[in-house]
Amino acid sequence: MSGIGTSAPVAAGRAGRRSRARAALAASALVVLALGCKGTTAPANRGGSGAWVPQGGDLLSRTYYSGFTTPVQAIVADSQTWAATWVQTYGNLPPHPLPVIDFTAYRVIAVALGTEPSGGYAIQVDSAVTSGGTVVYLSTFAPGPTCLTTGAMTSPAELVRMPRPAGTITFKDTTIVAICP
Repeated sequence: MSGIGTSAPVAAGRAGRRSRARAALAASALVVLALGCKGTTAPANRGGSGAWVPQGGDLLSRTYYSGFTTPVQAIVADSQTWAATWVQTYGNLPPHPLPVIDFTAYRVIAVALGTEPSGGYAIQVDSAVTSGGTVVYLSTFAPGPTCLTTGAMTSPAELVRMPRPAGTITFKDTTIVAICP
């Protein structure tokens, strides 16, 4: 043994145990975060049997770090606005290829929360109902006071392609606050 302290093999053994303990603690925290929160799922179809509900191919983008600093609820109806919306969506991230949209048959629903103070926030398009106009139903998710979240500011956004609606389009938003242990 040289100097004050423990020998290298003993110190290395302790470091290995601490590393394994940290890894186990991190894994446990992820499980608690993933499974421990309640009240975080939204109804997929709040509009009844005649509602349009997004399918897998309709989701164009979902990000938690968009370039939208203020809330957005918009319908994109042309290629020029679509290109600008796509760039804004990925304003804080590496560029992504612009999906081609046939605006004669489709519209893009663009929704964003703007800048939020932490993680745990999200927004999603649940459904749309057309009856003398179109109502787009959204769910906004927020962390409860006991939820563990990242301290990084976020700006959640979602872009969804939907069949071209008729009439006036309005948005109805429901906020769902997570209840965490």
